[in-house]
Amino acid sequence: MLLGVLMAALAVGCSEADTRTITLVRVASEAAPSCGAPDDGRSLIVRALGDFPSDESTARAAVVAAGVRLDIDSFPVATQALSLEVLGAGGAVRAVGRSAPLLGGIDALADGAELPVFMAPLGGACATGPPLAARVRPLLARSGAGAVVVGGVSLAGEPVHTVEYYDPASASFSLLAERLYGTDALGLTGASATGLPDGRVLIAGGPASAYQIYDPASGFSPALFLDPGRAYHAAVAIGPSQVLLAGGCGALAADARCTADSALRTSSIVDLDAGTVRAGPALAQRRIGGSAALVGGGAVLLSGGVDLDGAPLTTAERVFLDGSRTSEVIVGTAAVGASAARLLSGSVLTGFAPAGAESAATVAVLTPTGASPRALADAPVAVAGATLTALEDGSALALVGGQALRYEPVSGRFRVLDGLNLELAAPAAEGEGGLPAAEHAAALLDDGSVLVVGGRPSNESDVGDGAQAWIVRPGLDGPLDGEVAVSFGSPELAALAVASDPGRGALVADAAVPHYLLSASASTALPSEWLIAAGPQFGRVDIETRVRIDDGGVAVLFGFRDAAEHFALVLLPGQRASLFALAGGTARAVTACTAETVAQDDLRDGDDAVGLAVRVDDARVRASIGARTLIECEGFDAAPRGYVGVGVVGSAGAGLRIDTLSARRLP
Repeated sequence: MLLGVLMAALAVGCSEADTRTITLVRVASEAAPSCGAPDDGRSLIVRALGDFPSDESTARAAVVAAGVRLDIDSFPVATQALSLEVLGAGGAVRAVGRSAPLLGGIDALADGAELPVFMAPLGGACATGPPLAARVRPLLARSGAGAVVVGGVSLAGEPVHTVEYYDPASASFSLLAERLYGTDALGLTGASATGLPDGRVLIAGGPASAYQIYDPASGFSPALFLDPGRAYHAAVAIGPSQVLLAGGCGALAADARCTADSALRTSSIVDLDAGTVRAGPALAQRRIGGSAALVGGGAVLLSGGVDLDGAPLTTAERVFLDGSRTSEVIVGTAAVGASAARLLSGSVLTGFAPAGAESAATVAVLTPTGASPRALADAPVAVAGATLTALEDGSALALVGGQALRYEPVSGRFRVLDGLNLELAAPAAEGEGGLPAAEHAAALLDDGSVLVVGGRPSNESDVGDGAQAWIVRPGLDGPLDGEVAVSFGSPELAALAVASDPGRGALVADAAVPHYLLSASASTALPSEWLIAAGPQFGRVDIETRVRIDDGGVAVLFGFRDAAEHFALVLLPGQRASLFALAGGTARAVTACTAETVAQDDLRDGDDAVGLAVRVDDARVRASIGARTLIECEGFDAAPRGYVGVGVVGSAGAGLRIDTLSARRLP
């Protein structure tokens, strides 16, 4: 079905106008061709996304109809993606979608080019594919715009040897390889699949001491020797061409279990460019079936898993890749961590039991500061083989027992993903819902949706051949948006707020002025706790926030990539305003600044908050309260694109009240 035709007049050079026709095509899957095409759709809104502010010139609306034309002469040449919304009666959002990023911008599209967009209900799901084979416990890794699917077993328990690729432009799966290095009896049981930024995928370990590399340009490499061999290990990309394999066991028995005394306290680093495998840092504990997350500062967080007896582990550990420090053991994780999602604040959400283990409902947040894990009281139902997937809006998608739940980082709670009040366990239309109960795989795609493949179906009596996949559409908030605004009058207004530790903050929605209270966890000149505004990643940006200190001071964060990589503009009463650049976890004061001493009344107006404005314009930063400039810095290395946020500084227990936080790209 044709969604519409977009006429875009784009500036080329200095004076010429380049007008071209771009056809927006709704991608319809064979599994559910009408899902995402509401019968009551009335209006289509198209928005341009990129490194520019959002305004009237970056959005257009038209009546929904096949072949409708939108004449647009204002979309910027720098447009990097298009988002689409279909509105129904009363302006209700009935379906949404976003194009994949446009390499080279919209200016790189030829006249007559087609731009595919997968549409789905907001907060809903559509069946896609179907896959070529049914898989339980498959491996799934993002590769380019799509994903590679490998391994797993059939519903009857037989290993699946074929490898598939999911192409979101056609909502279809295709065969990549008949088989890889796995054994006839066990396939790739216990192996890992890890995607790298350039689209390559590393398949490693399992029943054979081998690995293979998938390159989108050339296909699969021959099988290469993995020494030592390992299965049921944790795996994470730690650089452009390197993958850490940690823990697991060294041998599998005929029943696919780890053999006696085979659990490993070692790690390996596979370098895909060099074709080498070298020893990584030693581990503090043997860990089978755990998860790994890169947390910044050259560290990886390992959590979850079981020991050789199948007992859940109750510790996590922070492993330092350069070997300069021994692993830090984090106690009290309450046996969680088969799945993990690194949140935008730098925290890691981890929980559930590994597939095949005893079910567990425990979920916890492991904070960037290394403090004790924060167990969540509002955990979902007990399950083994669930997944957690970090989303572009700062939340995480939990697929648990056939339901899709959204983890809200500002409150530490889970809610049914219900942008249309649609509980996915109870499908409302063809192809919607029907998500697997467990033992599936999930991966975030570059249009912000989540691909879910395989698993054990929620309804065992109506599964067909069991070859199933879905696209879950959480929302459209993402890194290319032009602005973000956070306030605290309702969960919806605070939806894009991501706390470093939900236990160190409190959402106060029923106050005269709704706000968020943040409490310092340590005495430090840099923020010990913070709140990040999710969605857009900014370079040049205007930031505005209304805050009030109780004790201590405030830091405005920008260029935030993780706890170890960002800029912090610190305002602490009694001291001069200062700017710090953090890289690799090391803070460096920016000295090319003109700064004033901050007074306590600068950061509170009696019982009221004060407005603080920060402008980041390449290698120049200015912070002001009203007409008064507190600090101005220039001539330093420009901040990388990243998120913005607010943190609390000062002694442990110092409090910061945040009323609002907003940011907008500079033109």
